[in-house]
Amino acid sequence: MQRKTWSTVLFSALMLFSFGCSFVTPLPSSQNTPSSQNTPSQDIPTSQVPANLPEPAPINSAQALENVATVIYSALADGQTLNSYIDGVMTSFGVPALGEADIALAEERYSQGLPLLFLPQVAEMADAYNDGGYVSLDAFIAAANNQGAKQQGTDEPLTREYLTQKFGEYAGKAQYEAGQVLPAFVLALGRERTTRFPTENPDPLWGDGLLDPLQLTLLLYSVSYSGAGRLSAQSSLTAAVAYQDVEVSFVRDPVQAPPKTGVAQKDRVKDWIKEQIADQVTGEVQDFVEVPLGKLEASQVSICASLLLYGHKLEVKNTPNLLYHKDGEKPWTTQVDITLTFQDDYWGNYLQIDRWVLENLAGCDLPHQGPVEGKPLKWSVSDGLNGHGNFNVIPSQTNGMGQASASWQTVPETTPKSQRGFHNQRDAVGAIIVRAGSLVPGWSGLERIVGLLRDTGNTGDAPLTVIYYIPPGYKVTVQEGQQQVTYSGLICDLEKPFTLTANTNWWEMIFELTPASPQAGSFTVTGTHYDVGPYAGEGTYTVSPVNEQLSQLTLNFTTLTETTSLGVITVTPSPYHVDLIPLDTRECD
Repeated sequence: MQRKTWSTVLFSALMLFSFGCSFVTPLPSSQNTPSSQNTPSQDIPTSQVPANLPEPAPINSAQALENVATVIYSALADGQTLNSYIDGVMTSFGVPALGEADIALAEERYSQGLPLLFLPQVAEMADAYNDGGYVSLDAFIAAANNQGAKQQGTDEPLTREYLTQKFGEYAGKAQYEAGQVLPAFVLALGRERTTRFPTENPDPLWGDGLLDPLQLTLLLYSVSYSGAGRLSAQSSLTAAVAYQDVEVSFVRDPVQAPPKTGVAQKDRVKDWIKEQIADQVTGEVQDFVEVPLGKLEASQVSICASLLLYGHKLEVKNTPNLLYHKDGEKPWTTQVDITLTFQDDYWGNYLQIDRWVLENLAGCDLPHQGPVEGKPLKWSVSDGLNGHGNFNVIPSQTNGMGQASASWQTVPETTPKSQRGFHNQRDAVGAIIVRAGSLVPGWSGLERIVGLLRDTGNTGDAPLTVIYYIPPGYKVTVQEGQQQVTYSGLICDLEKPFTLTANTNWWEMIFELTPASPQAGSFTVTGTHYDVGPYAGEGTYTVSPVNEQLSQLTLNFTTLTETTSLGVITVTPSPYHVDLIPLDTRECD
């Protein structure tokens, strides 16, 4: 059995300890910055320091919050580890990361109702950014309501509309006061993510409606302390975190230890963030949200929730990950295999800090390390795959090995084989999305999501691409009959309205065609008989195959009138026959 260090055990203590303990962060002023007595003596080392950090904006300004959000997501896009960024943000809100040597400080803060954050939690949060550990806003609201959250001063549960109204008051400000920075920064992170990964119909305030690990953690702290009041106690001890504490928190996959270069150097990222943000977790959110938990109870509940939520790992794999619309020849079914495990080993080691955590988490049923059985599963696909297939086998929960297998099949290919070419080949890029529920007793709304709900082709752990063909489109450039009628036009889609023209030396007509199906529809016609007068009429049309390469459109007139100097006369032309030649170019793109 892998030996879990104290740090791994406490990975989630950040959220959970914070639930019951209001903490105090120095107010934003030149004299009142985060105290060294509440911060570790050494920063978490970073192997990559951005060369172009923006010049600091006024502290707690909207520009400062935007700068921090932008730098975090830029670092994520560049493949950097986010440990220093997360540590910097949490320290700026008065919650420094503690190491194994800081058990006395952890005990003192806990006894005073102050929130705790441990180095392994920082690593786990960074890991969650990389593997898509995002939670929906609606799931968070449901989970908070399960804990008894109410709209302040009422018996009404939290709703998205209520939080939108309250959080909306922090949008659009240029400068934030003490207690306002947390909700404003939560919104800034969401805006930055939505800018980088646009979604259909984004929420004007919440963007994609998801909460990343920092957003979720800050909200968990803030909401969980809402019933405990704002605390002002400060620790008199100084944390003493050594690099070895950081190293042991990265012992298990997928988190990797950062290189030991520059350990003694000050972390420029963390210091830069502290120049941008200085506030506390408790603040104005407590003015409109209330959770009926006392300090100690809230601390225990929140710690347990965090340990359970982030301690689980959900892996998803599609085999194969390239499919085609079903044509009887190419792959059209993928098997989706998932494995749910609990990564941390709380029961197999005897470090003092581990014992302290377990002894103080009364009622928290921490699983043993390994596969997790019997957890409910929800299966879906990202927007890019909608309309291209369906699940035909969906297990409802994990089995005794923490595993489950689903099957997803594509829809039939409708474009004839003879008309399939590179010019009309398309691909749908997306991902299989799997949610595991009931990971956190009492917080059942929180779900670990594999993959962001966006289409990137590298979404989460389960990317999927579907190749298909669209109707090729047709060009019309033919002559017919003794009058040498010349037809012309471009038809990109037989299911959408299109226009054709017909010309001779004596007249011209314009046909506006409206499909009822790809094989039939109606039309109206206008035109001019040269030196005589205008045409007007209507009729129906059909499309039928001539052979594998050619189709023919037949125009059947119901009425056709011609206005002359002698009056309006009715003519009865024979059906017009128009050959449709499949396009071999991308003129319709």
